[in-house]
Amino acid sequence: MDSPMDNPLETSLSRPAPDTEQQLRAEIERLKRQLERKNAQKAHSPLEHPPRPRRGTIALLVAIAAVLFAVAFFTGYIPHHKRDLEVIAESNSQNEALPNASVVAVTRASGMGDLVLPGNIQAVTEAPIVARADGYVKRRYVDIGDRVAAGQLLAEVGAPDLDQQVRQAQAAVDQ
Repeated sequence: MDSPMDNPLETSLSRPAPDTEQQLRAEIERLKRQLERKNAQKAHSPLEHPPRPRRGTIALLVAIAAVLFAVAFFTGYIPHHKRDLEVIAESNSQNEALPNASVVAVTRASGMGDLVLPGNIQAVTEAPIVARADGYVKRRYVDIGDRVAAGQLLAEVGAPDLDQQVRQAQAAVDQ
C-alpha cells in the first residue's frame, strides 16, 4: 500500500485544513437546504390542486372571447340582414307590378248549353280493298261504314274473261 506521504497532492486534498473543512461542510448543508426548499416548492402531491390563474388573466380571456364572438356574429349577421332586405324589396316590387284579379265563387248554370265545335273524323287504321281479279260487281252485301266480321262475304264479282278462260281450260282437258 502506498502511504499518504508518497503522494503530496492526495494528502492535501484528503485532509483539508480545519477551517476550510468546516466552511465546506457549512456550504454543503446550506446547498442541501436550498435544494430541499426548491424541491418542496416544485413537487405537488396528487391531492393538491395546481395553481389557479389570476383573476386578471381570466377576465382578459373572457373579454377576448366576447370580442371574437361579437365580430363573428356581426360578420355573419350584416350580410344576411342585407340579403333579407333585398328579398323583401324585390317581393314588394313584384307585388306592385302584378295586376289585380277579382275572384267569383263557382255556381251551377241554370240551363243546358249547346257547344258546337268544328272538326272532322278520320280513321285510325285504313285498309284498302282491291280486287284479286278483273270483273264486274254482280251483287253487294254490305255498304260503306257497316261493321264486318273476318271472312264475311262482301260482294259477288262477275268476271266473264275468267269464265271464258275456265271454259277453254276444260275444253283442253276434255280433248
